[in-house]
Amino acid sequence: MSEQYNRAVGARTIAAYLRKEAAQWEGVVPTSSSTSWRILRRRQYILTSTRRDKQAVERPDPGLDWEIDFCTASKRSPEAPDKQQNGLEVFNVVDRGSSASMDSQPSAQFDAEQAVLTMAATLQKQGVPRCISYDRDPRFVGSQSTDGFPSAFTRYLLCVGCAVDILPPHRPDLKPFVERFQRTLKEECLEKHLPETAAEAITYLQPYCQWYNLERPHQGKDLHDQPPQQRLARAPVVPRLPGKIDPDA
Repeated sequence: MSEQYNRAVGARTIAAYLRKEAAQWEGVVPTSSSTSWRILRRRQYILTSTRRDKQAVERPDPGLDWEIDFCTASKRSPEAPDKQQNGLEVFNVVDRGSSASMDSQPSAQFDAEQAVLTMAATLQKQGVPRCISYDRDPRFVGSQSTDGFPSAFTRYLLCVGCAVDILPPHRPDLKPFVERFQRTLKEECLEKHLPETAAEAITYLQPYCQWYNLERPHQGKDLHDQPPQQRLARAPVVPRLPGKIDPDA
């Protein structure tokens, strides 16, 4: 199990798998997380960390609100030899109501134009949500010092009927679902396989995201150790991407 997750898994994850496979075992199987914690502590397989105060985030209904962000898959890539950092990046789209991965697309050429094209491809596949939240990455918001403000990315979303929530600077806590997904993606997939090209990355991202949505027990609030797809399946039908839009809308 640790090899699949590319990290030491915790008691809740172990308990979720034991409950699923209890019928295959003879005798008593510890299926509660508290029992698993006690066994792991006694055998010194885990260390107890200092607790931090956390503020619970209220989830919206699934399927309606998304968060987007870029994460680095490789600092350098042969597809972008002039870039000294963030050579290969992944554009991630996460549903706030279910923590499901809606899309993860790699590229070594992410600029403002490529960001719009990738967002459009995601909307073409998944439909148009009620709102999308993102930070002040220049590829998303542009610059007030240019004639193209607001950015083409923001104008595109507004024209297709999607509200935008542009977050204040230095507040990653306001997009916690995509931030947490990206940490998990890095630990369990990207740092394990170390892709250097977009074609190589997509061969790992597609099966990982499918496993993440359909099988991986999620420990987030309201998911109760169930995979995100179980909550996403209750999402309402969102509008399809329109065939034509008014660019001045």
